[in-house]
Order: sequence, then C-alpha cells, then structure tokens
Amino acid sequence: CYLWFSIKTVLLLAHQLISHLQYIHSHSFIHHDLKPSNFIMGVGKHTNIVYLIDFGLLKEFRDPNAHMHIQHKEVIGLMGTAMFASIHSRLGMELGQRDDLESLAYILIYFLGGLLPWQGLGYQSRDLVAESKQETSTFDLCHALPVKLHALLNYSCSLSFNDKPDYGYLSHLFNEQLLQEVSSTAMFDWDCADSQIDRLQGGRDLHESESPDWCKHNELPE
Repeated sequence: CYLWFSIKTVLLLAHQLISHLQYIHSHSFIHHDLKPSNFIMGVGKHTNIVYLIDFGLLKEFRDPNAHMHIQHKEVIGLMGTAMFASIHSRLGMELGQRDDLESLAYILIYFLGGLLPWQGLGYQSRDLVAESKQETSTFDLCHALPVKLHALLNYSCSLSFNDKPDYGYLSHLFNEQLLQEVSSTAMFDWDCADSQIDRLQGGRDLHESESPDWCKHNELPE
C-alpha cells in the first residue's frame, strides 16, 4: 500500500476485519501474520467484502479436547511480519488473541497515515523494532488519527495472554464512528473514481499539517 486510505474506507475495513478475527478466534485459532497483503477484496456481488487469506502461520491456542488455553512461553522465536507484528511477537513470546488485535491496530494506523515509525528496521534487528514499538506511545502514534484507533490499540495492549477479547465492545466502537462518519451508501476509495482522483491530487482526510511528526519524515516502504 503506497497510498493512504480515507477514514471512511478504514472504518469499513475495520468493521469487517474485527468480525473475521472474532470468527477465527472463536474456533480456537490465531492468525499470527496479519498484514495488508493478506487482505483481498471480493469480486462481482462480493466486491464490498474483504477476505482474510494466508493461514500458513495459523496456530491453535486452545486444546481441542480439554478446551484449555495453551500455556505462556517466554521465548519461541519470531512470528509474523516485522512491521505489523505485536510487541510480544518481536520479543519472541507466545502469542494470543490480543496479538492479532494489536497487529490489526497497526495496519489500520498504517492505512490512514501511510507510514509507521519503525519502518525500515524490520530486516535489521527484531530488537530494534521491538524497542521502537515500546518507546512509541499510543499518543505519539495516534494523536492525529480517529480516537477509535487509540482505543483499539490501548485495548489490545491491556489484555493478558489468555484473555478473551470483548468483540461486542470492539464492534460497537467502530460501528459508532461508522454511523457518524459514513453514509449508508458509502463505498471503498477504490470503488469511487472521484475519491481516487482527490487522493492522487492531494486531497485527504488527514492533511499533512495534522499528521504525526513521524509520519512526515519517514520514507515509503520498499
């Protein structure tokens, strides 16, 4: 993704992706590798449906027989894609449902701002990325973005390893802003020619003057 998306599109994506994660987690699996390239849009009558793909790192977090949550492990090695992986992943810890939500928060922030402050560090050292994520406060990362993204990131980071996320709360969080920001006939940016032209000409929901400082000085990913 080399272009930002409008708030409208990010809210529409968030609404569906939270539902997808709820479904996966309800079947005792975590995705382990959320990133933009693992989201695809449907075709034909399904053109407004976003699909989650690539389950190569899918992992069961609950014993199918005993229905008990797996035990926490201190070091298991890096899992996921560096730029969007949770802090726990970058530290080599066992991952849970909270980590999928944290990754989703980073992706939505990336979609709106176009950049993340630790871009370019992923292929050098997992410790550098983990350090950058730990040192970047939620305020610094999200202060020019919709408050719901602050809430999603803060909520995911507040969960313990074996906590079950409150998807009702998360759905309400984004549905509430969806109703405020988006009309009932809203389309994704790529479905609207006028929106596409506006974005390419520099029109955007988040103007440069409103963007976080880290967003103004980073380069686009390779």
